[in-house]
Order: sequence, then structure tokens, then C-alpha cells
Amino acid sequence: ISRFDPSYGGFSDVAGGTCAGRDYFGVTVRPGDQAVFLTTGTGSLVRWLGPGQCVGVNAVTAGIGTAVRAYDNFLFVGSFAGPDINTAGSVNLSRLLPDGGAPSTQNVQSAGQVWEISGPSSNVLFAAGWEHAVQRRSRIWEYDPSGGSWSPVLSGSNDTPLYAIDVP
Repeated sequence: ISRFDPSYGGFSDVAGGTCAGRDYFGVTVRPGDQAVFLTTGTGSLVRWLGPGQCVGVNAVTAGIGTAVRAYDNFLFVGSFAGPDINTAGSVNLSRLLPDGGAPSTQNVQSAGQVWEISGPSSNVLFAAGWEHAVQRRSRIWEYDPSGGSWSPVLSGSNDTPLYAIDVP
């Protein structure tokens, strides 16, 4: 785990300790207290407390956590149920309280992966990834805050996996 310091434009290493020995796929900083939350290769969330200090927060789903986005009131996590990142599994998108509690999880794709969640607020939110069932077709899902559910809004052409999205 590295931290970017804009004052000198470089990175400092904050790994080791209880943060070591994990496979991290996503990171987000919660606006309220600057806590960093990370998804891991076990489908769980880890909260960064300080250099070399991480603590488990919540098991999201069985599988691999690949994306996370924090807001003051919720964490949104993307994961898929596959044995490793090269094998497609069932895509799940979850919403949960930042400091624990049972997640609200929705299966959004029978085979694929989600790689990033982005949006300016928990009311305007998108997830990006792809579906394997149709030769890695890119996919974007939109979150509906009134219903608390995700639905597909964009599907790309075959063999065009989508890894990132930014919604300012």
C-alpha cells in the first residue's frame, strides 16, 4: 500500500504490519474521517488505520472484492464469485455501512467482473466492468438510490473489457 503526498509529489510506503499479505484490488477514502477502505482478494473490506495498521471491517460476499467507493453514510463494493481474477464469476454489487453491518447485495450479472465504482455522491453512482458470457462485452451499471438497486445502462461491443470509469 502506498500513499501519495501532493506536497512533494511522491509516494510513501505504508504497507507492512497488519496490512501485509493481502491482495488489494480497490481503495477509497471516506470524506468524513479520511479512513481508507480497501477490498481484498477474499471479498472482504479492510480499513486502514495508519501506517502498517489495517483491520478487517466486513465480509461482503464470498469471492473477490474488486472495487470500493466510500461516502459518509455508505460503502459501495463490487465483487465477483470466482476462484481468481482470471476466472469470471457472478458479479455482485453491495451497499453497506462503513463500520460493519450486513450488506445489501445484488447479483447484477451471471458471469463477469466489476472493476470500478464512481460518482459524485451516493445518489449518482455508476459501476464499470464487463460480462464474460458475451466475449468480454463492457458494461456500466447505474445505482438507483430510491430502490437501492443496480441496473445495466450501457453495453459495449464484444472483446472490449472496461476497467475504469470516472463520474465527476
